[in-house]
Amino acid sequence: MHRLTRTLLLFSLLILPSGQAFAGEQLTSGWTTQSRQVNAKFDRFWQQPRAALRLDHGWLLARNSASHLYLLIDLTADQVRDRPAKQSPWGDYLSLNFDIDRNRKITPDKDIAFGLYPGSHRLGKQWFKGPGRYSGLQKTGARLATSFTRTATGKQPHRLWELAIPLKELDAKPGDKLRFGVVTHSRKPAFNDQLPPGQSRDFKQLIELQLTSAPMLRAVFTPNRQLMQQVLANRIQVRPDLNKLAQPGGPGPRLPPGCQEPKGEPTKRIIEADGSVTLIYRNGSRKQRTEGGWKMFCADGTPIPVTVLYSTQVSPTLPPTLPDQTTRQWLEFHSMGLLGIIQGLVDDQQMVERYLTTENAGWSPYETIDNRRKTINYLLAE
Repeated sequence: MHRLTRTLLLFSLLILPSGQAFAGEQLTSGWTTQSRQVNAKFDRFWQQPRAALRLDHGWLLARNSASHLYLLIDLTADQVRDRPAKQSPWGDYLSLNFDIDRNRKITPDKDIAFGLYPGSHRLGKQWFKGPGRYSGLQKTGARLATSFTRTATGKQPHRLWELAIPLKELDAKPGDKLRFGVVTHSRKPAFNDQLPPGQSRDFKQLIELQLTSAPMLRAVFTPNRQLMQQVLANRIQVRPDLNKLAQPGGPGPRLPPGCQEPKGEPTKRIIEADGSVTLIYRNGSRKQRTEGGWKMFCADGTPIPVTVLYSTQVSPTLPPTLPDQTTRQWLEFHSMGLLGIIQGLVDDQQMVERYLTTENAGWSPYETIDNRRKTINYLLAE
């Protein structure tokens, strides 16, 4: 058995650093809001930098959503397409063993294994009846796809397995830590890899997989523009005549020919790296929120000498004491709902994650809610 390593796999650079493993292997799942029909393709779903675990003949990768665990087993060293067989030497197959109650012991009728029906690549589920003993295979909501293709980690065609397992079948939710083992088998080249060894009889050294929690409660949000305009009705606009400002010899800098001010509804709403908001319009012009107002720009980036000032309602004084646990949970629920609205407005997961880095880790739940409310107001200013 090769020395097992814990590895961060950076597919964009194909860098494969490794470190010494300890007390079983560990792996962190990447988050996805994307519901996926498994296809065993090394596509954009998997091509972003992800944590990966080194196997003897390939790599193991994991992602999870709010409802499913996704696993990709990329067997770069299995470059012979073995057909499934009903008896030894079996052909290519895999199985997974899960410690459902996470007690590091095999619990009969609780812990489960996923495996293939003999002579096929059809996935089934069975319960442990004791060390090395199982029930018969039964139907599962888990899905399996397999292919024989090139990937970012292997330029020669090789075996690829991909699974989508409902978290409810694993008695798990986002943020939980799972414990499981992987078995991969090949006739040519001949190997029967078990990570960890002996997992059908002993659960002490199973892989620990940390599921990622949802970064937000994703909201399906269709803004009521008319209502939001009413909410923001207390704004005060001081808007000089753009045409006069653009005339030769008029006050302020001369604007490029054809420069148009922002007009109509924005076609795109952006949260910048510093947490500020930019609105982009159909004619290419844009508005950028600043302290106390907005700056305007032509499509080519030339500043428009127009000031838009907003007089917004001052936030009420924050409560002087920290909330109790029940109140905190209620506040955090609604804070995540506001984050879901922001996600619905910008429709860009990476932008929302970048926005989160601008929030102060020392803020109270009240301050976080207040900042997210202001951001939503700015995004809905037009």
